[in-house]
Amino acid sequence: MTISAVYDFRWDKRFSGIGVNYLYDQLGFEKNNKVNLNYAYQLKMKKNAILSLGVSFGMLRKSIDFSKFTPINPNDPLLNSSPKADVLYDFNIGDIIKTPHFLIGLSATQLNESESKKLNYKNSRHYYFLCSYNSDIGKNLNLKPSVFIKTDFTSTQYDINLVATLKKHYWAGVDYRHTDAVAFMAGIDIKGKYRIGYSYDHTISEMADYSKGSHEVVLALMVE
Repeated sequence: MTISAVYDFRWDKRFSGIGVNYLYDQLGFEKNNKVNLNYAYQLKMKKNAILSLGVSFGMLRKSIDFSKFTPINPNDPLLNSSPKADVLYDFNIGDIIKTPHFLIGLSATQLNESESKKLNYKNSRHYYFLCSYNSDIGKNLNLKPSVFIKTDFTSTQYDINLVATLKKHYWAGVDYRHTDAVAFMAGIDIKGKYRIGYSYDHTISEMADYSKGSHEVVLALMVE
């Protein structure tokens, strides 16, 4: 189960944006609670282009209940131990160049690769690349194809995404995640202030025999 909450606002006087996001994730006997503080500064460029430079500081509390594992070796001292928890800190950076039609972004997370000896765990550095194109088809239809690549240089995964927006209020899309899943999504923007969305991930990897996919619901309040 995963729950996330995000709050951000635009600081026009400083050409900046400030935000905070919280993530709760539970998978098996592992739980994660993470908070990130984010800041971005914008530079206006030629031809209506905007360059955004961002930094983020994160705090993660990770807990693992080793006592619930069934070890192959019954004398394994780690898996026979009681639940353990530790706090890790990380730093992230990123930049985005945005024009009325194109968006290109690069970012890196967990730059300091924080480590917990108590949990025998280490955060690996990850890199992300995003590219999208925004195209109006007539007055009422907008299409936005995009490519999202993520890697730690040990393994790489990419998403190919297409979202169609009708009359600036109704949207639907499909996403293909290489060798992992196909996602379907849809939603509605109400009066430019509220957003309601839903997506379903259908697993196509070897995990398909054990996973029935995942559901995601998005509720957003957009305030200028």
